[in-house]
Amino acid sequence: YGPTNPCSTGPFSVKRRVVSANIRCAPCYRVGFITGCGQPVCMSLITVERVEREVSLALCGQYSGSLPDYSTTTAHEPDTRPRLGRKGI
Repeated sequence: YGPTNPCSTGPFSVKRRVVSANIRCAPCYRVGFITGCGQPVCMSLITVERVEREVSLALCGQYSGSLPDYSTTTAHEPDTRPRLGRKGI
């Protein structure tokens, strides 16, 4: 997940794993700002290795559990600093 908010766009399964870069400007999609910043750093910072690890964990039966707070930001430009108080999951 990057510009979209997994709390409102899914996944809606108990067998979920959410992968996020955990940056301050994500998730940014909101009413009036549905195209994001045009520089999808929130997606490009998620590595193939990270996705492979998360898929492996899911295949072994390890799921994320409840979703953390994913409050939509008001950012209009990329801010790749880590979001405080939330782990990248």
